[in-house]
Amino acid sequence: MIDTQRNTITFATPYMNHILREISEKNIERNRAGEALYINPGYNLLMHSTITSERNKPAVEIVNRITAGLLQRGGTADAALPQNKKKVMRNKTRITYKITYSGLIKDIPDLHQSLEASTTADKNKQLSRAFTKAFELLRTKTDAYSYFTMLKITPELPPTSSTLTGCLTITHEGINGDYQRQE
Repeated sequence: MIDTQRNTITFATPYMNHILREISEKNIERNRAGEALYINPGYNLLMHSTITSERNKPAVEIVNRITAGLLQRGGTADAALPQNKKKVMRNKTRITYKITYSGLIKDIPDLHQSLEASTTADKNKQLSRAFTKAFELLRTKTDAYSYFTMLKITPELPPTSSTLTGCLTITHEGINGDYQRQE
């Protein structure tokens, strides 16, 4: 119903619920058998909307890239991956997502450009600010720690300009079946 005097549009809730379900379904990439493989990063269901009020935009982008990477990694355990079939793995349910710091920074144009135009001391300061805040935002402004079971980030230290080739490793034991979205 359109109310021109109040400048509002009213629609039934079942329609909106249907739209939200459709958007959610379209983001899930499936195989030919219809099984869910991973979630496309077009919409990130783990990040709270309040993260947009953060002033440290590179940290927000780092959080976005990490959560999108975790969602894209999917729920296939490391032991079940084709490249690990012949390896003996102690933990059969662990899921690992790895990304190099330099790869993460290249995906964030603002941070990448500001690092290129800085001295080594300034680079280290910018990296420390961005990654320290990103690790804090992962805990406070996302549902990552409640969505994934036993989520662990190593190392949870900001990189320096000499350790950009290092790898950020994130492990978890799968998706929490009792997950409830928080805001």
